[in-house]
Amino acid sequence: MHFLGDIPERLALWAYNSISGMMTPNMRLVTFHFRENRVTYTYYLEGPASDDDVENAEIVALNFDAGLWFKLDGLDVDYNVTQKPLGYIKTDGMHLYGRWEPADADTHKGSS
Repeated sequence: MHFLGDIPERLALWAYNSISGMMTPNMRLVTFHFRENRVTYTYYLEGPASDDDVENAEIVALNFDAGLWFKLDGLDVDYNVTQKPLGYIKTDGMHLYGRWEPADADTHKGSS
């Protein structure tokens, strides 16, 4: 059984499991791409990657790789800073995480 094209369901579930508890406030969207025995986790960030962002992303990659039942030809972690609304970000791969963001952020800043 396959999930989202070329990503086997078991691999997709393991990718999702690997990010559990590793999100930071700067992370807006995380995608997972699998092609030709290579994996890429892409983190879409609100601002430049902090030390915590990088450390957590590396832990995710390490945990993912350590739990695999086969050897990958490559595992990459990419970071993209964007202010675009999540629905307008063009992505390649499966969405693993997307934080909730209000449609009009200005109405939620708490200013009186």
